[in-house]
Amino acid sequence: MIDIHNHLLPFIDDGSPTLDNSLDMAEIAAASGVDTVILTPHCNIPDYFDNYYTPELMAAFRNLQSAIQKAGISLQVLLGMEVFTTDNIASLIHNQQLIGLNFSDYLLVEFDFSAPPKWMTDKLQDIRHTGKIPIIAHPERYNCIQDAPWLVENWLKAGCLLQCNKGSFLGDFGRHAEIAAHFLLEHRMVSFIASDAHRAIVRTPQMQEIFRYISLKFSDETAHRLMLYNPMHICRNIPLPTPDFIPYMPVSYWEL
Repeated sequence: MIDIHNHLLPFIDDGSPTLDNSLDMAEIAAASGVDTVILTPHCNIPDYFDNYYTPELMAAFRNLQSAIQKAGISLQVLLGMEVFTTDNIASLIHNQQLIGLNFSDYLLVEFDFSAPPKWMTDKLQDIRHTGKIPIIAHPERYNCIQDAPWLVENWLKAGCLLQCNKGSFLGDFGRHAEIAAHFLLEHRMVSFIASDAHRAIVRTPQMQEIFRYISLKFSDETAHRLMLYNPMHICRNIPLPTPDFIPYMPVSYWEL
């Protein structure tokens, strides 16, 4: 498996607080069947985390990469970032302060959980105009998507992709996120499932449980597509087709 969203890089955001914790997380990921992780530290969060593409970020990445190799952990680490969306995101991309996952055209972006959908749509269009392909991190956790998950249809049509968190399917982020995540996947709107791991004890990078869950509830092919085949496209910077999603039909789904 390939995990495209996690916070293994230590000392840099609200993820791993120590190198030892990062090594523990790396061992957990490898033991669960993950052979590649794309490190995605929080970036561009005003008053909290900058973490732009700088020599300091590259040094932190290389230090962890070296430590994992020295520890004999069979895990490849690549660099990316989880970009918090702000009004100036297009300028940050043009100024090369932001990088895609493994330096690809795919940019992992997140929003404030209460962001209005019209503003989100405008910012996603700004990103698309730079030539980047937005991967929307954990859409099932945003208020507007929990209220109306079919809003993502226009984002998908515009060339965006969705990444859901493993914990959302398992109820770790509450019932609303769980329902929204299942709705999105049942309608074939999701392109990736990732760990969004933050620690070695809670919100871990263990991916075997969610792989088995998706295999049993949906299909083995679905699990492989979301956690291996589609992520391979990112690692190789190969275009992914627009998801062949099932359009929402106004039925009694939300009345159940």
